[in-house]
Amino acid sequence: MQKVTDIVSSVSRKGGGLFYSVRRLAQSVAELGALEGGVVGLEDEFSREDVDQWRPLKPKLYPVSGPKRLGYSPGLMQGTLNSDASLLHGHGIWMYPSRVTYEWWRQKGRPYLISPHGMLEPWTLKHSTWKKAVAKLLYENANLHHASCFRSLCESESHSIRRLGLNQPICQIPNGVDIPGGEATGAAPWSRQLKDSDDVLLYLGRIHPKKGLANLVKAFAELQAGGDPRWSSWYLVIAGWDQDDHEEKLKTLARSLRMESRILFPGPIFNREKAAAFSKASAFVLPSFSEGLPIAVLEAWSHALPVLMTQECNLPEGFARGAAFQVHNDPKRLRDGLQAFFSMKKGARQEMGAKGRDLVVQKFSWSKVAEEMLEVYLWLLGSRPRPRSVIA
Repeated sequence: MQKVTDIVSSVSRKGGGLFYSVRRLAQSVAELGALEGGVVGLEDEFSREDVDQWRPLKPKLYPVSGPKRLGYSPGLMQGTLNSDASLLHGHGIWMYPSRVTYEWWRQKGRPYLISPHGMLEPWTLKHSTWKKAVAKLLYENANLHHASCFRSLCESESHSIRRLGLNQPICQIPNGVDIPGGEATGAAPWSRQLKDSDDVLLYLGRIHPKKGLANLVKAFAELQAGGDPRWSSWYLVIAGWDQDDHEEKLKTLARSLRMESRILFPGPIFNREKAAAFSKASAFVLPSFSEGLPIAVLEAWSHALPVLMTQECNLPEGFARGAAFQVHNDPKRLRDGLQAFFSMKKGARQEMGAKGRDLVVQKFSWSKVAEEMLEVYLWLLGSRPRPRSVIA
């Protein structure tokens, strides 16, 4: 049986949304039984604890030498070159696994697919430019220009790939989501601080500047400072894993705005606690400057939560279906958006969440996504015609 191997920088929670999206895609494709599945990745402080969540797949992990941001791993190179993979699927770019993928192609002559996961979006390319310039020179240009195919998550990401002069085929296949069967049991991470009657506006994900959280804190604080009783029941919860001490900067900002009691930071939450947070929240917010296709929004919809998000989240079908409320990045317009959303009747917000759940059931289930991805794999391996998801 032919084998597709996913190559990732992290197989653990440290990978943020990719830990969920790559893992569930690999598992769902493996369940179809047409190809053998494999995973290779880099070791980190959580990988040994989280690796069992990939079952029945058994990721092979390799240690990093030198700065963790680069992900340099001679073991990953050798292990991948010695593997029996028929096709590689690289997830994310800018780190050493890109070098491994390109070298595997150069020596083996077999096809490989790249999923940038939003890492070629204009906002992302404008940040850490010198690091990306070094990566391009050393390996990333070669990796990008020799890929057999790209996988984009949405039309916007397809355009971003084309703007860079990359002319290979692109399969446009979104992320998926697991649909929960009912309300999660257990307490939300804010249960000791807030009452059951309080409304929670939840952000859950990587705490990073591109998510627009500083402007969200400013907008929420300005709205609450007015003292209007119509939104006095609302609290902002910013949960997730910190990157580059951005969480501490947000806490400092909240304290300076005297919002310590209204803006909560419960830290990273996973598994049952994460499900409880989605289940107990009143709404979900993602005021991002740049996304590929955010798993967190799909998860919020799967729990029938209304979603506030920017157009940069690349889920226009959410607005079209009435499942999402559009907000903007800058603090003033974001404050106005929060005010308008908080002013909605509870029934209208609940209807918005119900439409979101219907949307993910119809379009973003893992079974549907896996079938589309399998067709692309088999096409690249020469055993199926070009799938409909592949655009010129």
